[in-house]
Amino acid sequence: MRMAQFQNMKLLSCDEGAATFRAVWEGEDVIVKKCDIWKQPEVADEILHEAYVYSSLKEIQGRFIPTMMLEGVSDGIEMVLVTNYAGANIAHRILTTADCDKIREAIVAVHNLGVVHGDIRPQNIVAQEIEGNVRFTVIDFGLSRWTQDESEFEQEMKRLEGVLDSLTH
Repeated sequence: MRMAQFQNMKLLSCDEGAATFRAVWEGEDVIVKKCDIWKQPEVADEILHEAYVYSSLKEIQGRFIPTMMLEGVSDGIEMVLVTNYAGANIAHRILTTADCDKIREAIVAVHNLGVVHGDIRPQNIVAQEIEGNVRFTVIDFGLSRWTQDESEFEQEMKRLEGVLDSLTH
């Protein structure tokens, strides 16, 4: 894949993992996650895994998880994952009971397809107002895994309840 042409790239985060940007691509508001495949092979593997999970969860893309728009190796040096922009994280948001129900619905939809997210925290749940309604979307599936173990789903739901409790007071 040749390097996609992104406009207005703004760095959102850059730590030991991938660099994450908000940008415009082909007229769409997108999130671009990328890393150097030679300097950060473990991060490249995580991005590749995340892209595979998004592909596997295609039926809930755009509703409960972002829509994956592009993934692959760019110019032989960068692993790139592009999804639609789905909103700002909920870390500083005060949630209503209805908000909590929507977030639970999103996690249950992921679980119903056999995936445990693996990193439930306010930074991995985003909110966006669309036509007067708030849509909550679960992002960052780099640590997710498939399972049929109900106890893993239950543990993740308990973790989610802790997150929700911290944002409703």
